[in-house]
Amino acid sequence: LLQGLERSVEAPAIMGGYLSSEPEALGDGAVSEAQDEVPTPGTSAEVQHFDVLHQILLAERCCVPSWSVAASACSWQKEAACAGGRDQKVDESISVKVMLDEPDVRYCICFEETSPVFIACLWMRHEDAYVEDIVTSLGTYDERQKWNPDDSSVLRGPTAGDPAQVEVHRFVIHCPRPFWDREMLKEQWKLPLETPAGTGIALVSRSIEDESICSITPGQVRGFIHKGAILIRPTGGDGKPGVEFTNFSQVDMGGLMPPWAAAWVSSLVVSKGVEWGRTLVQHALKVGAERRCTSRLSDLPVEEMRGWAENWDSTEHTNHDCGDSKSETENSGGWLLF
Repeated sequence: LLQGLERSVEAPAIMGGYLSSEPEALGDGAVSEAQDEVPTPGTSAEVQHFDVLHQILLAERCCVPSWSVAASACSWQKEAACAGGRDQKVDESISVKVMLDEPDVRYCICFEETSPVFIACLWMRHEDAYVEDIVTSLGTYDERQKWNPDDSSVLRGPTAGDPAQVEVHRFVIHCPRPFWDREMLKEQWKLPLETPAGTGIALVSRSIEDESICSITPGQVRGFIHKGAILIRPTGGDGKPGVEFTNFSQVDMGGLMPPWAAAWVSSLVVSKGVEWGRTLVQHALKVGAERRCTSRLSDLPVEEMRGWAENWDSTEHTNHDCGDSKSETENSGGWLLF
């Protein structure tokens, strides 16, 4: 039975946890395979951050449509320092399986020759959304909970003056029986993403192991994020409508998974991923509508706003003296903003 449950490249261990009892803790001297990719202490954190982004951008180009902004040549700050002059061509060691391909949405599953853990890549495009509204929708814990409530928490917020705004997040993926729930501990940082269409934002993440921040919860399996990111880019130019975003994740859910479960999860992640993306867009459109309404009010002349305040009780009275039944609101250009 155990031999049948061993992970392989053909059946990636993406969720795992088909266990009859809680997994045993690692003994002294034992090292988890996933921990090999934790950033090496003593090196520049900034260089490591851009290096992870560089790896993600190379893999992303294998998945997105060839005509998209994401497929064009991208550059970012301090590229020379983090990339060391490495070639930015498409990585031929990655094989791609397209699960969904529509004009404004694509979902791919990718496999790297060096890892049994597959990469999930969701790309979406919307002509009416704005980059800043997508970023706002994803930017804080409270805002994310409005449209995507989940079992997560921010264990450590960004340090004042930190341009990368590094945060530490914990979240739990609740799995159906007989699988154990998965717990993730990740570090997330924000980086600029320069594109031919303008400046975007990259929210990049990677697992960390730090018992002082969060120890493994009994009854849960600690998963590992090899690399993940949400890449947000303008399509119409800075400050103009039009945005595309990519949700990229390479996550080892830990434990063991039989082939039948791997196939089931592979089909499930597509529908869940697309649903997540469309819900994000709808919330961002709402955020944008509220932002533009507030912005237009702030641009109104003070004199006009004062006139509204002084005549608030007569703005909807019928003008009987003029002999017509039109209200003054119909003649007031200011109210047309609403």
